[in-house]
Amino acid sequence: MRTTIVGKIMIITMAAALLLTGCASGGQPMPTPAPVTLCFGVPFQASNTDPLLVQAIERFEQEHPHIAVEIKGTSAAPAYYPTTGMIEALQLDVFIWGPDPTLIAGEQPLVMGLEPFIGGTEGFAEEDFLPHLMDIFRWEGQPYAIPADVDVGVMYYNRDLFDAQGVAYPQPDWDWQDFLNIAQQLTTVTGEGEQQSGHWGFIAHSIAGDIFPFVLQHGGTLFDDPFKPTRLVFDDPLAAEAVQWYADLGLEYKVMPIVERYQVDGHSRVPTDKFSLQEAAMVIDGVGVHGGDIVPWDFEWGAVPLPRDQTYGTWAWPRAYFIAARTAHPQEARALVRSLSESAQEVTGLLPARRSVAESDGSRQRMGPALADAALAAFDSDALAVVWYWNDAYFNLYRGLVDQSYWAIIGDATAAEMMDRLQKDLAGWTMGWP
Repeated sequence: MRTTIVGKIMIITMAAALLLTGCASGGQPMPTPAPVTLCFGVPFQASNTDPLLVQAIERFEQEHPHIAVEIKGTSAAPAYYPTTGMIEALQLDVFIWGPDPTLIAGEQPLVMGLEPFIGGTEGFAEEDFLPHLMDIFRWEGQPYAIPADVDVGVMYYNRDLFDAQGVAYPQPDWDWQDFLNIAQQLTTVTGEGEQQSGHWGFIAHSIAGDIFPFVLQHGGTLFDDPFKPTRLVFDDPLAAEAVQWYADLGLEYKVMPIVERYQVDGHSRVPTDKFSLQEAAMVIDGVGVHGGDIVPWDFEWGAVPLPRDQTYGTWAWPRAYFIAARTAHPQEARALVRSLSESAQEVTGLLPARRSVAESDGSRQRMGPALADAALAAFDSDALAVVWYWNDAYFNLYRGLVDQSYWAIIGDATAAEMMDRLQKDLAGWTMGWP
């Protein structure tokens, strides 16, 4: 965060030192704490580019003048898997990462267990965290991380296109039939290729994984446990029905385009880009992209939860604060994690893990009330979510699922045939839990 901490050390007055450290035996003042530098890792960022995180760490440094925090990006690390080499190479003490049981696999876990820290923290309000998040990071009966935030899938819609077609905006309690009816009313595409004009009612990506929440919504499953999967379930007819219904949005109802996986010409952009350019009226994406990621959204937009069927379901990318087992400064690392996790202000730009922060005026103002409500709906009492785990086993599973579902989406295989292929391709897949 800064090149030197000498200036901060020099401004600590004797009175402040007494308040912070107390007095030693015999009435002698305790020595000023030795200066410490913590390395903080942020996945998929090249540098300290998140202003909310920078501000939160600056507040921590002001409260702990002897601790300096250096933010290090981890964009060069292998996707989904924080290896020992990465943690050692960056000399990380604390890092944000997703759920990954391999972090504590083997005889030398990469991260510290936090049960003593949580149990010894007065007023630690575990019930304030959104449902399921603490459990996702609890292995061997104890927490190994403190949830930081979560990205969840919501349905964005273009208010201007809805208004132009005279279509009512989707409501939070809408269902599959409502979704289909609205998509049909908003599909105005004519022509093909370069001659194509109009817009689609809905845009999806063949490898985005948006198909899987629809399986949960229909009452089906692909896993024995969506929050902690150990094996796959391929014989659920409800899952096949959901996959086929989703594929038929393009094949039968013609409300979404059938996009080749790696085609990137002017009429086959990634879904959020098509939505940004008003080539589609609705798109599923995470709360982190609102307003446009690469192409700004130059129109009025809204957001609602994904449509329900038998229940509500979405996908979730949770992140949490981990303390590396290699740290030479466990007390300072715990102080940093506590400060970030208990902050009454936002620390990242996603949905805060703590409900009190997620529902705060500041968070709702940043996200917009409609988007905040849509994201929070993902964690209602009856909600289900496909949780993405950040390890090689789950990444391989994900690639297998999207590769096979693609053939169903383009009509080269039925959903039942897709399930049979998955059974063969992933029959030996397992994910062990400590």
